[in-house]
Parts: sequence; structure tokens; C-alpha cells
Amino acid sequence: SIKKLVPDRRRPLRSFLRSLVMGETPKKLVITELECRGLRSADLLSKNDVYVIFKVGDKEARTAYLSGAGKNAKFDETIEMLVSDRDLEAGIDFYAYDYDVGPDPDDLLGVGKLVNLTQLKKFPDTPRQFDTGLMYKGKTRGSGTCLISLTYPPRGAG
Repeated sequence: SIKKLVPDRRRPLRSFLRSLVMGETPKKLVITELECRGLRSADLLSKNDVYVIFKVGDKEARTAYLSGAGKNAKFDETIEMLVSDRDLEAGIDFYAYDYDVGPDPDDLLGVGKLVNLTQLKKFPDTPRQFDTGLMYKGKTRGSGTCLISLTYPPRGAG
């Protein structure tokens, strides 16, 4: 399944317009083959129901949650985001959560950052693997891996 999530339609539009004014062509970032390994256990009596949120600039995208994934989760999803060069330079923040039913907030399993994304511009449409350690309360608690590719929109696309 393909997810295109934008929490606030005005902010990405402003970012998109700003990039056009500065002469920059937005690029499509495609994230596939996402996997989290060695996550901490957040639930005492059940396995983690894992989902991941990606944040870049003022944009955010989220996977569906994997019920009963436990400490290792492999997602069969494709995430797409429009990004600018500035977004690529800043990197992507990566958050793994345990989904919980009810009024309590979901449990944070780990936080990481995918960096050196500007190298994607050298070989567009070529997926590259990125890894990040996931931190929780100052300690490494697992890792995240995903394939990321950058696609330039075809000329005349709009």
C-alpha cells in the first residue's frame, strides 16, 4: 500500500511554494523495505504493535501499525514524500512507536535520524540503504533500516 500523509495542508504548501520561488524543483522521496530490529518491549503482557513516523522539514509520513510485531518489525509498505534540497541536507527523523488502544499515549520505542541523504541526488531513481541506531532515554535500543530512493518529477509534470 502507498501512503501519502500530510498533517497540515497549509505548511507543506508554503514549503513547496518557497522551494519554487527559490528555483528548486521538489523531489519525490520513496521509502521502502523498512525494518526495525531489537526494539525494546513496551508491553508487559503482549508484543509490540509497531509503527514508524518519518519527519522531514514540516512534512510527516507514517506507516500502518503491525499488530504483534514484537521486537522485530518488517513493513511491506511504500512511503512517498515531496522534499527539497534543504530537507535532504537536514535528514529524516525516524520514530518507532508501540500502538496502544485506549486513552494512553502510544509508547515510544526509539528515535533515530537518517543522514547523508544528499548522496541520493547523484543517482536518482537508485535505491540506497540507510541504517540508524534507535535511541531511547539516551541508550541505544535497537536499529532501523530502510531503502530510500529519490525521483525527480518528469519535465512538464505538475
